[in-house]
Amino acid sequence: MELAHSCQSFVLGLNPLNNIYYTTKSKLEIDYKEPGYSEISEFEEDVNKNIVQLAMTLAYSEKKIEQQSLNIIKNWINSEMIWKNYLLDEEQIKENKIQFAFMLNNTHQLLKDGRLSMSNIIKELNHKSSVEKKYDAINLLLNIAGEDDKLSVAEDKLLNKTATSLELNLERFQKMKTSTIANIETVEIKDENAEAIFNLTTEMTDEDKCKKLRIEYTRWNRQTNNSNEKMRIQAKKMTELAANLRKKYNC
Repeated sequence: MELAHSCQSFVLGLNPLNNIYYTTKSKLEIDYKEPGYSEISEFEEDVNKNIVQLAMTLAYSEKKIEQQSLNIIKNWINSEMIWKNYLLDEEQIKENKIQFAFMLNNTHQLLKDGRLSMSNIIKELNHKSSVEKKYDAINLLLNIAGEDDKLSVAEDKLLNKTATSLELNLERFQKMKTSTIANIETVEIKDENAEAIFNLTTEMTDEDKCKKLRIEYTRWNRQTNNSNEKMRIQAKKMTELAANLRKKYNC
């Protein structure tokens, strides 16, 4: 939403010598791109549908949907779309469950047919969603990615692309992804995605990459003595990966 606001203020001043009065006038222009409160309410159903479609896309990134992933999506639907409104009667709740079950099945079919447009979903979210709701969406995707104790190349690629397309703060996103990686057993790393693990992009200069890698190396190195064995093992792997990339760029 873009908002332009003008205000006029009158300041009354009195000069004791010649009784001169004066006024001042100011104009404030505000460019506010997020949906307003009324728009958020109006778009809520569309936004939730888009988020579910994003979640299904990630769950299907390896051309199949595991039941654990589907359970996470269903739990999100229950908390954000069905049980959020305590005023609904049993019939309305039943009707909503049928509607959402149809939406899940339809989305799954669109994915199998290759007819679900990610660009349209992202465009809708950028137009209708608040920033915090976008982070809720990313958090849901990260939960799905980590549910099988493994982050695949396909999942990581989709996560990075989604965060960038939603125009999120990539440092905040990276911290969220780091938290997910720290609590899973396996991160699939190949030449094609080694740099993407730390969100290094082709647009970044070598200097930018070195700066980012120093941050990531320090972040993971702190966890190499963590009391949690799984986290400690993962931290050592990530520290080694960051160190190897630093050598590549002569950091």
